[in-house]
Amino acid sequence: MNEADILHYEQIQDMLLTEGWKNVHKEISILAEAIEGLDAVKGVEDLYYKKGQLNIANLILNLPNSVDQALDVLEETQDD
Repeated sequence: MNEADILHYEQIQDMLLTEGWKNVHKEISILAEAIEGLDAVKGVEDLYYKKGQLNIANLILNLPNSVDQALDVLEETQDD
């Protein structure tokens, strides 16, 4: 695979080790917990809105795992 792709994901991994990322992760985790409360849902549109919020929060919170998996695939294909 492309060296530029590997460098891209390695740079993201470096960012994920910073205190700034840890702070963002903590804030989004708190927000995701608040969003999960279904008591305040007023209708179907509100439910879908909350679902979208949770999808985005989970996408961000799972970024470390996604980057690790992408790097593993890129490195495996480069070795072939």
